[in-house]
This record gives sequence, C-alpha cells and structure tokens, in this order.
Amino acid sequence: MAMPAEFDADDLTVPVSAAPPSWEANYVTALIVLDAVTITVAAAIALRLRFGPTGFQQAALWSGLVSAAFPPTWVAVMAANRAYEPRFLGRGSEEFRRVFRAAVGFIAIVASVCYAAQIQLARGYVAIALPLGTLFTLLGRYAARRVVHAQRARGRCTHRVLAVGDRHHVAELVGHLRRASDSGLNVVGACVSGAQEQVVRAPGGNVPTTCSCWSLVICG
Repeated sequence: MAMPAEFDADDLTVPVSAAPPSWEANYVTALIVLDAVTITVAAAIALRLRFGPTGFQQAALWSGLVSAAFPPTWVAVMAANRAYEPRFLGRGSEEFRRVFRAAVGFIAIVASVCYAAQIQLARGYVAIALPLGTLFTLLGRYAARRVVHAQRARGRCTHRVLAVGDRHHVAELVGHLRRASDSGLNVVGACVSGAQEQVVRAPGGNVPTTCSCWSLVICG
C-alpha cells in the first residue's frame, strides 16, 4: 500500500531503540544464504545446459573453477551495493534496484577478470548463468519478502517506533500504518506538539503520548 503524498513514514517516525531487532539479523543472514544458493543453482543449470548431461560431469576446467567462485563473489558484490541494508529490506523497490545493480556489477567483474587472466570461459555458459542468477535472486528476494509480510500481518517482524508531529497527522500516520501492515512499522507511542491529552486518538486504537515534540528536540 502506498504512503499518502502528504507524509512519509520514515520522516515522521523514530525507532524506540537504537539496537536492531533480533529478527532483522536473522533475516539478513537468511538472505545471504538464499543469494548464495540461487547463484549456485543458476551456475549448475548453466553448466548442464551448455555442456549437456555428459559434459556436466566433465565441464570445461575454467567454467567449473569460475562457478565455484560465484557464490562468495556474488554475496560480496551484493554487500558492496548495500543489498543487505536493513532499512531497504521488506518494503519498497530500492532493495530490488540494489540487487539488479549488484548483478550488473558482478557481470562486469566476471568479464574483466576473465579478460585480464585470459580465462577461456564459454560464452554460452555465461549467457545462461548470470541472467539466470539475477532472475533467481530477484525471485528469491520477492519470496522472502512475502514471508516477512505474512509474519507482519501477525504482528511479528516489525520495528517499534514513535510517531512525531502534530496530533492530526500522527493520527493519520498511525491509521495508515495499521492498515499497511507490510510496512513493518509498529507505532507504540507518539511525540506530538502541544500534548495536553495522554493519548492520540487513531483508527484501530489510541496511541499513548510519550513526550512533546519540543522535549524530543531538547533531549535528542
């Protein structure tokens, strides 16, 4: 669900704790493993298609050696392009853009290394393995995101945040985030301007006010 144009959840919320939630570290680890598996499967399929059932067991030497280096290099390039950065995971399109950009960079690295080292890598193999690896990785990320969204619909895998702003916009923001559970933002309190009442009345239930916007600026 898209965020209304008049506000942005990232601009109007602050995390309750500076420490990342435990599920987040587990999710990043799972993505690293998933990315390594997808590129390995893609390389194996490419070897099979390029060299056939017999050649799959006795593939060209360089193709086999390069394939063995794919998983760690693929993950390293993904990390260099910040494709595992938590704030982009599970929502929005930035995660997929970073994965695609990393895949393009990986293809450039393979081409450069093979040229510099005079490695005779079968073009048919490369033409299958790298696009297939990119596709599998994007599909894997999408599947992982769907799992996270299903967990968030049950109130899990969320970030506890404070909503900041005037009372009216905080109420709107809270209502939107409660409808869009896939955002992963769980508003547990509010810092509002002129906080006379102890709660902000929002769709789905009131949110307690923890401070005023002015005190947040002074203490922050």
